[in-house]
Amino acid sequence: MELKIYEVVNQQYNIGGDGTAEFDIPYAAHSGKNKLDLYIPTIKRERYPLVVFIHGGAFFKSSKERHLSNVLNCLLYGYAVASINYRFNDEAAYPEIRMDCIEAFNFLAARPEIDDKKIVLWGESHGAYLADDITVSCSHMLQFKPAGIVSFYAPIDLKDFYLYKEEHHEHVMVDGYENDSVTFRAEGDSLLKEMEKYAVLKNISGQEPPFYLLHGKQDDTIPYRYTKEFDRALAEKKVEHVTDIVEDGIHGIDFYASPKYNAPVLRFIESVIEGGR
Repeated sequence: MELKIYEVVNQQYNIGGDGTAEFDIPYAAHSGKNKLDLYIPTIKRERYPLVVFIHGGAFFKSSKERHLSNVLNCLLYGYAVASINYRFNDEAAYPEIRMDCIEAFNFLAARPEIDDKKIVLWGESHGAYLADDITVSCSHMLQFKPAGIVSFYAPIDLKDFYLYKEEHHEHVMVDGYENDSVTFRAEGDSLLKEMEKYAVLKNISGQEPPFYLLHGKQDDTIPYRYTKEFDRALAEKKVEHVTDIVEDGIHGIDFYASPKYNAPVLRFIESVIEGGR
């Protein structure tokens, strides 16, 4: 396959004749951040399968306008694409951040042009964690069942990831405070206890949809062992999944903007969407 590169013009993606776009659609009223962009392909369908992108940024940065070019290639398959914003930790604590995403997903599933039986969630970094956490731990809050999940280099065990950062003196500071303490509104032992509530690996039931996991061995932000642990946990519960550990892969979706990495992801998306007919 040939991967198409979509350019950003005035902070919006130019998709040319591949579809139409509606920007900054409000899905909730908690904050000005509660907006999403929706791209509908030119290929006509009665109802469109949908791929929803959840950006990363450690709950304090990035936006729905970043890193979307790869995902927009789904338009060429006749799939709609959405990219969502959610509140950051300067406005909301976890799990309020998670609830923003749930509201966005349910809002999209209720759109009349969307086929709610063919929705795939695609997240990167902490956005992948959100997709994984919601699918595994909050399926009862979703008004649909995701057809599949694409999870790029997720910090799947937040407590262990915090301890790893502490050991390596890699804490991110936000307004003078350690980022995770801002996100969870807690410090010290209470912070670790709060993070224990979001133990995705312990919550896998075996009823989850298929996953596509990707992680680079050279990722110096989130070690690839987290995806290996996720792979083992899914295997133990016999959840269908594909795991791609990239030998020279780093942290950052732009590294993977090539057919080599995206062709298998797009084949996975096609299989879970078309296989659900």
